[in-house]
Amino acid sequence: MSSATAETKPVETPWEEAVFARRSVSGRNHEQERSAAEEVMRYFASHTSGDTEKRAWAAALRKPVEAALEDLRHNPRRAATLLAPVIEDAVKMARHRRQERRVENIGKWCLCLTRPHLWKWALKALWEGDPVWPHIQEQAQWHQVPELLMLDNRTGHVLGHAETVSHCIAPGEMGLEEMCGTHRAVQPGEEISTRVPDEEGLQGELASRVLVVVGWRCKLAARVRGHAPANLRNSLQVLCEEAEALLGSPAPHGSTHGDMIDGLLAGSLVNKVASSRPRGWVLAVGGVVFGCLLLWAGVKEYRWRYLVMALDSEPGLKVLNHDNSWGRREISGLRDPLARPPEEVARALGLSPGEIVMHFKAFVSADEPLAARRAGARPSASPESVIHRKQSPAVSPP
Repeated sequence: MSSATAETKPVETPWEEAVFARRSVSGRNHEQERSAAEEVMRYFASHTSGDTEKRAWAAALRKPVEAALEDLRHNPRRAATLLAPVIEDAVKMARHRRQERRVENIGKWCLCLTRPHLWKWALKALWEGDPVWPHIQEQAQWHQVPELLMLDNRTGHVLGHAETVSHCIAPGEMGLEEMCGTHRAVQPGEEISTRVPDEEGLQGELASRVLVVVGWRCKLAARVRGHAPANLRNSLQVLCEEAEALLGSPAPHGSTHGDMIDGLLAGSLVNKVASSRPRGWVLAVGGVVFGCLLLWAGVKEYRWRYLVMALDSEPGLKVLNHDNSWGRREISGLRDPLARPPEEVARALGLSPGEIVMHFKAFVSADEPLAARRAGARPSASPESVIHRKQSPAVSPP
């Protein structure tokens, strides 16, 4: 009896040792191996040039990124196994975003169709070859001020902050407090651009910018999205002066200056942007109209099918071909001269014969009612004529 040797589990080499071993075997140029990691690190550095801590994180990630890229070249199967669940979630997210964009586009068209004052801008954009929706936004001056921040000029402390419920910072944007902290020496009326590319590499339709106004005691920073009017800076300057007046006056009993400034900023938030989501009444009206169209088309199709069946079952009529595609209605077949006219059958069903093209050729039908009528119409021979024919001598030809 032979005993089988137990298979020992292979010892897996640590990933760092495997990477360096593969490097020594491959004999590639060191500079070429590091090119991909260098590109990734340059991307990190370009987005984190103002933060020492983030640059330190980018430098620390340089070695693992380089090793991961090298391992990906030599063992793509393991990378595919690890990325399979992530890819599935990414596909679901992409489908969800595509569906949201489709709904948003439908909402834009509904908004343009339901507001007559937007028609001239849409026609002008189409005439000039410009994108319709950005042109409408620019002409209508749709804008938002979803976030306001007030800072003390001397200490840099936050005096008040207000933002809308639906406000969220886009990926790559900085917060107002962090941005104003890095721009200590701001000038009155200065604008700080915070536009970042979206996932398609294009500028967002409502890309934001930060408008900073400086007063004697405080500094007001406002995040502005869209196409703001020219008098927005003056409105923010007036708001800054009102806040300074509140700081100079005594606070009412039971409240603080911070609460008063927060309330003042919350009342100054602006949202003058027409939503691109379809409205409820638009969807309801569209659903009703679509349902009526389906009902009307269904009734027409049912009556057409019933007409074809009625003509084919009518004695003396045979339908050979019928067509109702692309709005045309045409029936061709055979008709006995004694049968009822097909126009009369269509009129009896409530259909107008003028809307239907009918081509029927004559033939002799063997249907029972028509055969009986045809037999009854033949003249019958009388008995006297039969006796006279028998008694008369046959005439021989000359």
